[in-house]
Amino acid sequence: MIPNRTETSVLLDEALAGVAVAFQGMTAHEQESNCECHWGSAEELSASWTAE
Repeated sequence: MIPNRTETSVLLDEALAGVAVAFQGMTAHEQESNCECHWGSAEELSASWTAE
């Protein structure tokens, strides 16, 4: 069965609205940065994206 596009769009919109509510106020402020004490150095960050 192929779902109706309208139904799917409504479900997606509702899900995204729920995510927006869940993460409301959790964005970083403009003056915040990724400090090494929390995120690690540039080398450590790049190593986390490399396959082992």
